Amino acid sequence: MWNHDTHYHELLLRVVPRPCRRALDVGCGLGGFARRLSVEADRVDAIDCDPAVITRAREASTGTENVRFVEADFMTWQEEAYASSR
Repeated sequence: MWNHDTHYHELLLRVVPRPCRRALDVGCGLGGFARRLSVEADRVDAIDCDPAVITRAREASTGTENVRFVEADFMTWQEEAYASSR
């Protein structure tokens, strides 16, 4: 699905360092870029503050084991606290 952000996906994917151990997708929406990024990165944290969107992103990403969708506000998110609560 195209939106104003998808225009930049190819450019962003070209500049991902190889190898890439971890990547962060802030405002991941339905997870399209996170799934594409998961091909290049060992682990992708995809964050969005909308719970319904995160639910849809998880549903659309079945089988993409190296993407973790997180419902959170990036400005207050603390990765270590989230990891320890899971």
